[in-house]
Amino acid sequence: MMGNILDPRCVVCADPYMVHKPSNNLKASSDSEQTTTSATYIKIKEITVADYAPKISDKDIGKLRIKFDLATNNSSVAVYGRIYKNGGAVGTERSTQSTTYVTFTEDLEFKAGDKIQLYAHSDGSELAKVSNFRVYADGTCLSCGYNDSMRTKHSW
Repeated sequence: MMGNILDPRCVVCADPYMVHKPSNNLKASSDSEQTTTSATYIKIKEITVADYAPKISDKDIGKLRIKFDLATNNSSVAVYGRIYKNGGAVGTERSTQSTTYVTFTEDLEFKAGDKIQLYAHSDGSELAKVSNFRVYADGTCLSCGYNDSMRTKHSW
């Protein structure tokens, strides 16, 4: 599903208990280019994790793959980007001086209702540019075995 919310239900049996793990199966995206000249981190993009119940652990937390593109408009100035969860930094600080987009990838833990946020900053005068903020995961249904990366139903 494209948009701001990950699809919470199995398409085969409509069960809400999908187990998610990192993959290259696109679940949600915010692809438009956004920019900032802020000298300190500022929230640029946000995607909310849907109300699915990933029973991976007793905390109901699953790992998702997060990707984003980062670039500057001036190759002599470094720009920075970082993944946040609910307003707190969780990802590795990334930087580039490239005027063409560089893609950064990280697998991080999230649970239903969490806000996956992309923060960025530059030096206060030049542009930090971000785009293609994306969430990837495979979902496997605990009831029927459907795996949404293969688009088929499994039999046990």
